[in-house]
Amino acid sequence: MKNFIQKKFLKWKYSDDTMYLTARKSVRIGIGLLLLVVGIFIIFQVFPKHDYKYSSIDSTPKEAMSKLESSNQKDLTLVLYRDDCKYCQKVEKPLVKKISGLKKELRKNVVVMNVNEMSTNELKSFKNMIPAILVEGDKIPTPLVANLKLKSKNEITVLSKSETGELSEISNLIH
Repeated sequence: MKNFIQKKFLKWKYSDDTMYLTARKSVRIGIGLLLLVVGIFIIFQVFPKHDYKYSSIDSTPKEAMSKLESSNQKDLTLVLYRDDCKYCQKVEKPLVKKISGLKKELRKNVVVMNVNEMSTNELKSFKNMIPAILVEGDKIPTPLVANLKLKSKNEITVLSKSETGELSEISNLIH
């Protein structure tokens, strides 16, 4: 019995000595994990993951037409796309990323519009307003990036345009 109590007592004493060291190590590990979790949370808050989609920067046809008709803006970049265009989808992410950066940095006037959302009357007036962007008579190519100079309400000059889905050509026009 005495032996049993001494072993228990010694075991308790031994575990008591190491308990301090174990608790200290656990606190360090806990603080380290807490700092790691907080650091990851801060990184995701500072650098949020962007989902670069046309829908995040596009304008409704009415908004786009009003920007094109306003005479207080001199230079404007027009981007036209379609939801069902495979070339539009191919260049979507890098193009939207570049346009988002330009809007923030240079405060450049960029109008992004989905051609599929335009009504028949809006399409007619759009084609009459900027006939230089049309191909094969009356078709609007997509993706289309065009740098425009707005002189007056009904006078819009196309300075340069891209009618292909080539990202390099589109990037050159956006700069």
